[in-house]
Amino acid sequence: MNELDKLPHLPVEAMGPCIACGRQLLATELPIFFRISAKQCGIDGSAVRQHVGLAMSMGGGADGLALAGILGPRVEPVIVMDEITAFNVCHGCATDGVGLLDVIGRQWEGDKARERP
Repeated sequence: MNELDKLPHLPVEAMGPCIACGRQLLATELPIFFRISAKQCGIDGSAVRQHVGLAMSMGGGADGLALAGILGPRVEPVIVMDEITAFNVCHGCATDGVGLLDVIGRQWEGDKARERP
C-alpha cells in the first residue's frame, strides 16, 4: 500500500462542474456546493375532489378530513411528471442569485439530450 492509498477519496460529486457557471467545484473560491435534485409534479384533481367530497360527507372541517384520510382510499394526489438527475451548483452561483428554474432547465435539457439515440 502506497501513501496515496491512505488519502481520503473525494466523492464523484466534488469532481463535477457547477451547472450554472461551468467551473469545476474544486476550482471555485469556496469548496462548498449544493447537490440539487428535482421532480416536476402535478396534482391529481380527481383524487383531491374525491378526498374533499368524502371529508364533506363525514362532517367537513378538520375532523372530516382526518376521517377521510383514515377511511378513504389511498390515492396519491401528487403525480410525478418528470424527474431530473441531481446536479451541482457552486456556492458562488447559489449566493449570487442564479435562478433555480434556469439551472433545473439546463439539467433537464441535458438529460433529454442523453436519452435521444
